[in-house]
Amino acid sequence: MSRAQKCTRTSGLSTEILPVGIAGSEALFPIDEDSLNPVRIEVRIGPAIQADALRQRSHANRQLIMDGIGQAVAAILPPKYRGVYGNPTP
Repeated sequence: MSRAQKCTRTSGLSTEILPVGIAGSEALFPIDEDSLNPVRIEVRIGPAIQADALRQRSHANRQLIMDGIGQAVAAILPPKYRGVYGNPTP
């Protein structure tokens, strides 16, 4: 049992994962430039995900857990930032 699991189980707290997406930061300091650019950056925060529910739905499969989190982040980002999670499978 991990340290985090011990803490949440003994304290009776439910662990939540907060999906946060950041869009536009790539234009702030482009790789080939030496200075910062004034740009608009959006930070979007999605609804919390109950870690225990996600673990149960994925049968504790770590890849499925990470995919679920990736899909939650992608859902709050503009389409061009969604990457491999842009077209979630049902």
